[in-house]
Amino acid sequence: MSERVRQGVPSISISFTASVSAPGLAPAVAVSVRHLAAFRAFARERGEHFADEGDEFLAYNFEARVCPWSLASICALFDHDPGVIAVIEEAQFRGLNIRFWRVDAKGDVMMGVARSLDGSTSMDLSNANAHALLDALGVDRDTCGKIPVTDLRSMVADPTVRERITRGGLGHYADQLERLATLDRTEDEVHVIWG
Repeated sequence: MSERVRQGVPSISISFTASVSAPGLAPAVAVSVRHLAAFRAFARERGEHFADEGDEFLAYNFEARVCPWSLASICALFDHDPGVIAVIEEAQFRGLNIRFWRVDAKGDVMMGVARSLDGSTSMDLSNANAHALLDALGVDRDTCGKIPVTDLRSMVADPTVRERITRGGLGHYADQLERLATLDRTEDEVHVIWG
């Protein structure tokens, strides 16, 4: 769900992304703001980008990749905290991102295993295009929803659905949908979620 929706402001876009159904088993762990800053600097030096310039909420509430780097290099940033090691280890083993969030005004920051797939991209569409795409797929045009990736794969492969997408002027999204539909796992049930 977009931050604008969380704050009670109507969203003008809907994001589609791949997500696993099963939550992380490693318990979330509290990290210091200093450790979070060290991680952000580490990730930025390696080409990761965070969309939070000037936004205090997003500076503490975001997802990040950990799979491209060694467990030891990331855990050193957090002083080899056993809770952090468990979170990073599970995220890397399952090929998922990690998630940070601020729990209260005192500044406590938590870190846990995210449900988003490492390296997966999202599709950000205007509300009108998102609703038109859902209509073309034959899915209810709810602002938030999910569909198993196997179902999406069948829909995208259906020539009738492809024709509806193209006729609706949304043909340039077909390739992006196909990429989302290929993100499948044997060990985790994957859904494409939107909101």
